[in-house]
Amino acid sequence: MRSLLNSFSDFIIDYMDEDFPDFKNIVNKAVQKVPKILVRKKTIIMPEQVYKLRDDLINIEKLQQATYLMLLAASGARISESLRITTDMIDENNTAFDGLFLETAEELKTKGHGKNGLMMTRFIITDVFLPIYKKWLPEREKIMRENNQNHNFIFISKDGSPAKVSTVNSWIESWEKLAGLNLYAHCFRHFIVSDLTRKGCSSDFIIAVMKWKSGGVMFNIYNDIEDKDRKWKEVDKLKDVFKINSTTSTDL
Repeated sequence: MRSLLNSFSDFIIDYMDEDFPDFKNIVNKAVQKVPKILVRKKTIIMPEQVYKLRDDLINIEKLQQATYLMLLAASGARISESLRITTDMIDENNTAFDGLFLETAEELKTKGHGKNGLMMTRFIITDVFLPIYKKWLPEREKIMRENNQNHNFIFISKDGSPAKVSTVNSWIESWEKLAGLNLYAHCFRHFIVSDLTRKGCSSDFIIAVMKWKSGGVMFNIYNDIEDKDRKWKEVDKLKDVFKINSTTSTDL
């Protein structure tokens, strides 16, 4: 309502100034913004928890869900984006960053730039996603064949049709019970950013991987690692310096 009143007031100023020459937009001053309330508590998920969940899903014969989990963990893609990725887009020879990442062979629609979204390729950590993806493909083809389906979407429903957002939401709900964690798709975007930070990657590199335009802001939102817990090259340098000083100093 506040946003509506603010926009309408601006409209009056811009287009009806002759009728209302003394009109001023006082919404911003008169009406306070409603404070944002987190819908659910943020989950910081660790690598060992992700891989245990993957193994648990495989053990209960949920290979597709394990594959989808690894896609989220390896790309940080939103649900809607991840479901647009097709088999045609996964080419193990189409890589980036010295083969450490797959790059989708085609652009897909992502969030931003109005209702049409922003078209871009996505990077996916090769070793995290590709091995389990290759295991899922034969099972996917079997389900597709049994249900007379013919499309190239990676993730599918029980009848072989393309998986929907509601399908993924039901998967994640079952993961919560299996892992005993408060899980949601966006926590895996936090996961990949935090894990790359934990491994010593710079914010500039992570911003390049995620293809963020407003990089610094987005990095700060999704990085859950405290500065003291990051891997700093400066720390290794200081260790060497203090080690040298401790062996050469004659003062006790």
